[in-house]
Amino acid sequence: MVGYGRRIGLGIALILGVWPRGVALGSAVLLALFGITMAISFGIKSPLDYSVFSASAAAQLLALHESIKYGAEL
Repeated sequence: MVGYGRRIGLGIALILGVWPRGVALGSAVLLALFGITMAISFGIKSPLDYSVFSASAAAQLLALHESIKYGAEL
């Protein structure tokens, strides 16, 4: 049950732009662990079919992007 709250919290924080680097890194790690767990449980085809690793890579790119600005820009 705690895991759902963390995932929802990370998603909301990304949308709102709260601590974008830290939240993006947390999301990248969470997605990578989820993809590895899926690969161990169901085979490598499952995380690739659901693009888990590409989503993790996108979160890493967001976290490492140099011109990221803090806070939401509307």
